[in-house]
Amino acid sequence: MKGKNKLEQLGFDPMEKLVAVYNRLEREDIMLTKIRDADEVHMVKDGKKVGKKRYSSVAHTTVLGHMKDIGTDLLRYKYARVPEGEGVEKEIPKINIKLTK
Repeated sequence: MKGKNKLEQLGFDPMEKLVAVYNRLEREDIMLTKIRDADEVHMVKDGKKVGKKRYSSVAHTTVLGHMKDIGTDLLRYKYARVPEGEGVEKEIPKINIKLTK
């Protein structure tokens, strides 16, 4: 709980940050798909075209991998198992010893 309280104190929401990164990666995926499909995508600086962006399958695969990882992390917020250390109670089996003569 200390970590959660500290994050709240700092105003940091990890889910919000993950969604922001995912949205950025999604835009990158759209751009790389356009380049792969031979649509022209130009880099623009100050409203002027400064060059043509080239396709990289390694970069595209990396983007898709990061999107998958973030999606998995976000799913844990809704469908997660019990958080580590919280609510974990194991029932210890009782030992019965019978003494006979």
